[in-house]
Amino acid sequence: MADFITLLSPLADGRPHSVGELAGRAGVSVGEARAQLEMLSAEGMALAREGDSVVWRNPRPLLRASEVEANCEAATRERFGPITVLAEVDSTSSWLIRQREGASGAVCVAEHQTSGRGRRGNRWFAAPCASLCFSLRWRFDAPPADLAGLSLGVGMAVAETLRRKYLLPVGVKWPNDLYLHGAKLGGILVELPRSSAYHSEAIIGIGLNVALEDLDDSDYRWTSLHRHLPPDAPIDRNRLLARLLDGLARLLPGFVDDGSVWVQRHWAEYDVTRDRQVTIQRDEEMLRGIGAGIDEAFRFVLQGEDKSRCFHSGEVSLRAG
Repeated sequence: MADFITLLSPLADGRPHSVGELAGRAGVSVGEARAQLEMLSAEGMALAREGDSVVWRNPRPLLRASEVEANCEAATRERFGPITVLAEVDSTSSWLIRQREGASGAVCVAEHQTSGRGRRGNRWFAAPCASLCFSLRWRFDAPPADLAGLSLGVGMAVAETLRRKYLLPVGVKWPNDLYLHGAKLGGILVELPRSSAYHSEAIIGIGLNVALEDLDDSDYRWTSLHRHLPPDAPIDRNRLLARLLDGLARLLPGFVDDGSVWVQRHWAEYDVTRDRQVTIQRDEEMLRGIGAGIDEAFRFVLQGEDKSRCFHSGEVSLRAG
Protein backbone atom coordinates (compact mmCIF):
# COMPACT_ATOMS: atom_id res chain seq x y z
CA MET A 1 0.00 0.00 0.00
CA ALA A 2 1.36 3.40 -0.94
CA ASP A 3 2.09 6.21 1.47
CA PHE A 4 -1.24 8.05 1.17
CA ILE A 5 0.54 11.41 1.00
CA THR A 6 1.85 10.47 -2.45
CA LEU A 7 -1.75 9.95 -3.52
CA LEU A 8 -3.00 13.19 -2.00
CA SER A 9 -0.24 15.55 -3.15
CA PRO A 10 -1.62 16.04 -6.69
CA LEU A 11 -5.14 16.52 -5.29
CA ALA A 12 -4.02 19.51 -3.20
CA ASP A 13 -4.70 21.77 -6.22
CA GLY A 14 -8.45 21.14 -5.79
CA ARG A 15 -8.86 19.86 -9.36
CA PRO A 16 -9.99 16.41 -10.55
CA HIS A 17 -7.29 13.82 -11.16
CA SER A 18 -7.83 10.35 -12.57
CA VAL A 19 -7.22 7.38 -10.32
CA GLY A 20 -4.86 6.05 -12.97
CA GLU A 21 -2.73 9.20 -12.80
CA LEU A 22 -2.62 9.07 -9.00
CA ALA A 23 -1.73 5.36 -9.06
CA GLY A 24 1.09 6.02 -11.52
CA ARG A 25 2.58 8.77 -9.39
CA ALA A 26 2.39 6.60 -6.28
CA GLY A 27 3.75 3.50 -8.00
CA VAL A 28 0.79 1.27 -7.15
CA SER A 29 -1.98 -0.42 -9.09
CA VAL A 30 -5.22 1.37 -9.88
CA GLY A 31 -7.03 -1.06 -7.58
CA GLU A 32 -4.68 -0.29 -4.69
CA ALA A 33 -5.01 3.44 -5.25
CA ARG A 34 -8.79 3.24 -5.37
CA ALA A 35 -8.91 1.17 -2.17
CA GLN A 36 -6.71 3.62 -0.30
CA LEU A 37 -8.70 6.62 -1.49
CA GLU A 38 -11.91 4.93 -0.35
CA MET A 39 -10.32 4.27 3.04
CA LEU A 40 -9.35 7.93 3.38
CA SER A 41 -12.88 8.98 2.45
CA ALA A 42 -14.32 6.63 5.06
CA GLU A 43 -11.97 8.18 7.64
CA GLY A 44 -13.53 11.59 7.04
CA MET A 45 -11.63 13.16 4.13
CA ALA A 46 -13.73 15.17 1.67
CA LEU A 47 -12.81 13.17 -1.43
CA ALA A 48 -15.44 13.12 -4.19
CA ARG A 49 -15.67 10.98 -7.33
CA GLU A 50 -16.18 12.66 -10.68
CA GLY A 51 -16.42 9.84 -13.19
CA ASP A 52 -13.08 8.04 -13.04
CA SER A 53 -11.47 11.02 -11.36
CA VAL A 54 -11.20 12.16 -7.75
CA VAL A 55 -11.29 15.70 -6.38
CA TRP A 56 -10.35 16.84 -2.89
CA ARG A 57 -12.99 19.28 -1.69
CA ASN A 58 -11.58 22.09 0.45
CA PRO A 59 -7.95 20.94 0.11
CA ARG A 60 -5.36 22.23 2.55
CA PRO A 61 -1.56 22.26 2.57
CA LEU A 62 0.03 18.99 3.60
CA LEU A 63 2.47 18.93 6.48
CA ARG A 64 6.12 19.53 5.54
CA ALA A 65 9.01 19.67 8.02
CA SER A 66 10.77 22.31 5.91
CA GLU A 67 7.67 24.53 5.93
CA VAL A 68 7.30 24.25 9.70
CA GLU A 69 10.96 25.07 10.30
CA ALA A 70 10.91 28.00 7.88
CA ASN A 71 8.03 29.58 9.81
CA CYS A 72 9.49 29.07 13.30
CA GLU A 73 11.33 31.81 15.15
CA ALA A 74 15.11 31.47 15.24
CA ALA A 75 15.09 30.63 18.98
CA THR A 76 12.57 27.85 18.34
CA ARG A 77 14.73 26.28 15.65
CA GLU A 78 17.60 26.23 18.13
CA ARG A 79 15.56 24.45 20.81
CA PHE A 80 13.41 22.06 18.78
CA GLY A 81 14.38 19.50 16.20
CA PRO A 82 14.55 17.37 14.31
CA ILE A 83 10.95 17.61 13.10
CA THR A 84 9.71 14.28 11.76
CA VAL A 85 6.58 14.28 9.60
CA LEU A 86 4.83 10.93 9.20
CA ALA A 87 1.93 10.07 6.94
CA GLU A 88 0.43 7.62 9.41
CA VAL A 89 1.40 6.36 12.85
CA ASP A 90 -0.29 4.71 15.81
CA SER A 91 0.51 7.71 18.02
CA THR A 92 3.10 10.46 17.70
CA SER A 93 3.81 10.13 21.43
CA SER A 94 4.30 6.38 21.14
CA TRP A 95 6.63 6.92 18.19
CA LEU A 96 8.79 9.31 20.23
CA ILE A 97 8.83 6.96 23.22
CA ARG A 98 10.11 4.18 20.96
CA GLN A 99 13.03 6.41 19.88
CA ARG A 100 14.75 5.85 23.21
CA GLU A 101 17.90 7.81 22.37
CA GLY A 102 16.11 10.69 20.67
CA ALA A 103 17.21 14.24 21.35
CA SER A 104 15.49 16.59 23.74
CA GLY A 105 13.45 18.91 21.56
CA ALA A 106 12.59 16.25 18.98
CA VAL A 107 9.16 16.73 17.36
CA CYS A 108 6.93 14.18 15.63
CA VAL A 109 3.83 15.22 13.67
CA ALA A 110 1.52 12.96 11.66
CA GLU A 111 -1.17 13.44 9.05
CA HIS A 112 -3.10 10.56 10.59
CA GLN A 113 -3.02 8.79 13.95
CA THR A 114 -4.60 5.36 14.12
CA SER A 115 -4.42 4.98 17.92
CA GLY A 116 -4.07 8.45 19.36
CA ARG A 117 -4.28 8.47 23.15
CA GLY A 118 -6.10 10.74 25.53
CA ARG A 119 -6.18 10.91 29.31
CA ARG A 120 -7.37 7.87 31.32
CA GLY A 121 -6.93 5.57 28.30
CA ASN A 122 -9.42 7.36 26.05
CA ARG A 123 -8.87 7.30 22.28
CA TRP A 124 -8.16 10.56 20.46
CA PHE A 125 -9.87 10.59 17.04
CA ALA A 126 -8.06 12.45 14.25
CA ALA A 127 -9.22 12.37 10.64
CA PRO A 128 -6.46 12.35 8.00
CA CYS A 129 -5.21 15.84 7.14
CA ALA A 130 -7.99 17.48 9.18
CA SER A 131 -6.25 17.62 12.54
CA LEU A 132 -2.93 18.70 13.96
CA CYS A 133 -1.48 15.88 16.05
CA PHE A 134 2.07 16.23 17.26
CA SER A 135 4.33 15.34 20.17
CA LEU A 136 7.64 16.62 21.44
CA ARG A 137 10.25 15.35 23.82
CA TRP A 138 11.68 17.62 26.52
CA ARG A 139 14.12 16.65 29.24
CA PHE A 140 14.10 18.47 32.57
CA ASP A 141 16.80 18.48 35.25
CA ALA A 142 14.11 17.95 37.88
CA PRO A 143 12.09 15.08 39.37
CA PRO A 144 8.53 14.41 38.20
CA ALA A 145 7.13 16.06 41.34
CA ASP A 146 8.42 19.42 40.09
CA LEU A 147 6.35 19.07 36.89
CA ALA A 148 2.89 18.82 38.46
CA GLY A 149 1.64 21.89 36.61
CA LEU A 150 3.21 21.06 33.23
CA SER A 151 0.01 19.85 31.53
CA LEU A 152 -1.82 23.02 32.60
CA GLY A 153 1.10 25.19 31.46
CA VAL A 154 1.21 23.54 28.03
CA GLY A 155 -2.54 23.96 27.65
CA MET A 156 -2.29 27.63 28.58
CA ALA A 157 0.58 28.19 26.13
CA VAL A 158 -1.39 26.55 23.31
CA ALA A 159 -4.53 28.51 24.17
CA GLU A 160 -2.57 31.76 24.23
CA THR A 161 -1.10 31.03 20.79
CA LEU A 162 -4.54 30.33 19.34
CA ARG A 163 -5.93 33.49 20.93
CA ARG A 164 -3.20 35.60 19.35
CA LYS A 165 -3.26 33.93 15.93
CA TYR A 166 -7.03 33.64 15.41
CA LEU A 167 -8.49 36.07 17.97
CA LEU A 168 -10.61 33.25 19.40
CA PRO A 169 -11.40 32.88 23.14
CA VAL A 170 -9.75 29.48 23.58
CA GLY A 171 -9.57 28.28 27.18
CA VAL A 172 -8.46 25.21 29.14
CA LYS A 173 -10.61 22.73 31.04
CA TRP A 174 -8.61 21.20 33.87
CA PRO A 175 -6.46 19.23 33.53
CA ASN A 176 -5.75 19.02 29.81
CA ASP A 177 -8.60 19.91 27.44
CA LEU A 178 -8.72 22.91 25.10
CA TYR A 179 -12.17 24.47 24.82
CA LEU A 180 -13.75 27.02 22.52
CA HIS A 181 -17.29 28.37 22.99
CA GLY A 182 -18.18 25.52 25.36
CA ALA A 183 -16.96 22.71 23.09
CA LYS A 184 -13.81 20.61 23.00
CA LEU A 185 -11.21 21.84 20.51
CA GLY A 186 -8.23 19.71 21.50
CA GLY A 187 -6.32 18.00 24.22
CA ILE A 188 -2.94 17.64 25.91
CA LEU A 189 -1.33 14.44 27.18
CA VAL A 190 1.94 14.63 29.13
CA GLU A 191 3.73 11.35 29.80
CA LEU A 192 6.94 10.79 31.78
CA PRO A 193 8.24 7.49 30.41
CA ARG A 194 11.82 7.67 31.70
CA SER A 195 12.40 9.65 34.88
CA SER A 196 14.51 9.49 38.04
CA ALA A 197 14.96 11.37 41.28
CA TYR A 198 16.88 14.11 39.48
CA HIS A 199 15.78 14.03 35.83
CA SER A 200 12.51 13.78 33.92
CA GLU A 201 11.79 13.06 30.28
CA ALA A 202 8.43 14.45 29.19
CA ILE A 203 6.63 13.38 26.04
CA ILE A 204 4.11 16.14 25.38
CA GLY A 205 1.31 15.17 23.01
CA ILE A 206 -1.05 17.78 21.56
CA GLY A 207 -4.09 17.19 19.36
CA LEU A 208 -6.16 19.94 17.74
CA ASN A 209 -9.31 19.71 15.64
CA VAL A 210 -8.51 21.90 12.65
CA ALA A 211 -10.95 21.07 9.86
CA LEU A 212 -13.08 18.16 11.03
CA GLU A 213 -16.42 18.05 9.26
CA ASP A 214 -18.19 15.39 11.29
CA LEU A 215 -17.52 13.34 14.38
CA ASP A 216 -19.95 10.78 15.77
CA ASP A 217 -19.34 11.02 19.50
CA SER A 218 -22.17 11.82 21.88
CA ASP A 219 -19.92 11.83 24.96
CA TYR A 220 -18.86 15.46 24.54
CA ARG A 221 -19.50 18.55 22.48
CA TRP A 222 -16.63 19.14 20.09
CA THR A 223 -15.64 21.87 17.69
CA SER A 224 -13.02 22.60 15.06
CA LEU A 225 -11.04 25.73 14.25
CA HIS A 226 -12.41 26.07 10.72
CA ARG A 227 -15.94 26.43 12.09
CA HIS A 228 -14.97 29.77 13.66
CA LEU A 229 -12.91 31.25 10.81
CA PRO A 230 -13.75 32.57 7.32
CA PRO A 231 -14.31 29.64 4.93
CA ASP A 232 -12.19 31.23 2.21
CA ALA A 233 -9.07 31.21 4.42
CA PRO A 234 -8.03 27.55 4.93
CA ILE A 235 -5.73 26.94 7.86
CA ASP A 236 -2.12 26.17 6.97
CA ARG A 237 -1.18 23.62 9.62
CA ASN A 238 2.53 24.15 8.92
CA ARG A 239 2.27 27.79 10.01
CA LEU A 240 0.02 26.87 12.93
CA LEU A 241 2.47 24.24 14.17
CA ALA A 242 5.31 26.74 13.90
CA ARG A 243 3.44 29.25 16.07
CA LEU A 244 2.61 26.56 18.64
CA LEU A 245 6.25 25.49 18.81
CA ASP A 246 7.25 29.14 19.26
CA GLY A 247 4.96 29.35 22.29
CA LEU A 248 6.27 26.10 23.77
CA ALA A 249 9.86 27.23 23.20
CA ARG A 250 9.16 30.15 25.50
CA LEU A 251 7.52 27.95 28.16
CA LEU A 252 9.59 24.79 28.50
CA PRO A 253 13.21 25.91 29.05
CA GLY A 254 12.35 27.89 32.19
CA PHE A 255 9.42 25.86 33.42
CA VAL A 256 11.15 24.33 36.44
CA ASP A 257 12.37 27.72 37.66
CA ASP A 258 9.29 29.90 37.12
CA GLY A 259 6.74 28.02 35.00
CA SER A 260 4.77 26.75 37.97
CA VAL A 261 4.51 30.26 39.37
CA TRP A 262 3.28 31.51 35.98
CA VAL A 263 0.60 28.80 35.87
CA GLN A 264 -0.64 29.64 39.36
CA ARG A 265 -0.69 33.35 38.62
CA HIS A 266 -2.54 33.17 35.30
CA TRP A 267 -4.67 30.02 35.48
CA ALA A 268 -7.86 31.97 36.16
CA GLU A 269 -7.48 33.73 32.78
CA TYR A 270 -7.82 30.38 30.94
CA ASP A 271 -9.96 28.31 33.31
CA VAL A 272 -13.26 27.53 31.53
CA THR A 273 -14.89 26.05 34.65
CA ARG A 274 -14.17 28.93 37.01
CA ASP A 275 -17.33 29.87 38.95
CA ARG A 276 -19.37 27.40 36.86
CA GLN A 277 -21.43 24.39 37.84
CA VAL A 278 -19.35 21.23 37.30
CA THR A 279 -19.61 17.50 37.91
CA ILE A 280 -16.76 15.36 39.23
CA GLN A 281 -16.88 11.61 38.66
CA ARG A 282 -14.64 9.40 40.80
CA ASP A 283 -15.26 5.71 40.21
CA GLU A 284 -19.01 5.40 40.84
CA GLU A 285 -19.26 8.58 42.89
CA MET A 286 -20.74 11.75 41.31
CA LEU A 287 -20.05 15.10 42.97
CA ARG A 288 -21.48 18.45 41.91
CA GLY A 289 -20.38 21.92 42.84
CA ILE A 290 -18.78 25.10 41.55
CA GLY A 291 -15.35 25.22 39.95
CA ALA A 292 -13.03 27.18 42.23
CA GLY A 293 -9.71 27.02 40.37
CA ILE A 294 -6.66 25.07 41.52
CA ASP A 295 -4.73 24.77 44.76
CA GLU A 296 -0.97 25.08 45.30
CA ALA A 297 -0.50 21.45 44.13
CA PHE A 298 -2.47 22.10 40.89
CA ARG A 299 -5.39 20.01 42.13
CA PHE A 300 -8.90 20.95 41.03
CA VAL A 301 -10.90 22.73 43.71
CA LEU A 302 -14.61 21.92 43.88
CA GLN A 303 -16.68 24.25 46.02
CA GLY A 304 -19.65 22.39 47.51
CA GLU A 305 -22.54 23.71 49.54
CA ASP A 306 -20.69 23.41 52.83
CA LYS A 307 -17.01 22.86 52.01
CA SER A 308 -14.42 22.69 49.23
CA ARG A 309 -12.64 19.55 48.10
CA CYS A 310 -9.47 19.05 46.03
CA PHE A 311 -8.85 16.36 43.41
CA HIS A 312 -5.81 15.00 41.56
CA SER A 313 -6.13 14.67 37.81
CA GLY A 314 -5.46 10.94 37.78
CA GLU A 315 -8.38 10.04 40.01
CA VAL A 316 -11.37 11.89 38.53
CA SER A 317 -13.17 12.96 35.39
CA LEU A 318 -14.50 16.52 35.18
CA ARG A 319 -17.44 17.85 33.19
CA ALA A 320 -18.94 21.29 33.05
CA GLY A 321 -22.62 21.48 33.90
